[in-house]
Amino acid sequence: MITSNNYTYFLTYDQTGEWDIELGETNLSYSLSKNELNVISEFKADKKMSFFKDSINVHHKVFHQEPADVRTALTAFLIEHLSDLGYGHPWYVRSDMFTKVEFDDMLNAAIKLIRERKAKARLNTSELTQVCETYKLNPEPCNDTGTSWQASCPSRRGHWIAISTESNTWGCGYCRKKGGINELAEWIEEIKLKSLT
Repeated sequence: MITSNNYTYFLTYDQTGEWDIELGETNLSYSLSKNELNVISEFKADKKMSFFKDSINVHHKVFHQEPADVRTALTAFLIEHLSDLGYGHPWYVRSDMFTKVEFDDMLNAAIKLIRERKAKARLNTSELTQVCETYKLNPEPCNDTGTSWQASCPSRRGHWIAISTESNTWGCGYCRKKGGINELAEWIEEIKLKSLT
């Protein structure tokens, strides 16, 4: 763990991925000066997860006005940080500042924020996402703006296709297929024909 006179440790959380596989622990330390918060997140990969690398990131947040106290600033940071993790589920390990109940409350607020972002992003559909919906590929936005989506691959092998609503194109790296609306419809029909023979 990073030790510095300028940063103070405040929280450790564990991250698990699909099937509850432990990915590793993240230690968070902060430095607050007036309305500027800097947080160092130090990820230590689980020894069994050799393809994950240890990493250190610095997060910078500027508040419009000076926060009332450190806990208020860190709570605002944590809700935003937990909503941006992207992969894995965070679990409380220990903290000098927050209890497990407080962490769980922040995690629930982050989940609510994720849902609100997804609802907003779902408004940015395209003809391609509508075609995916028609074929029951369950398209879902991957970012806050709704420009990047994913949907179940028509091959039904359990992976996703990537969709851009900006260019109205899609691609599947596993199946090495890509294109626009016509190519997707043709591929789906091709898969249906193969399943009949």
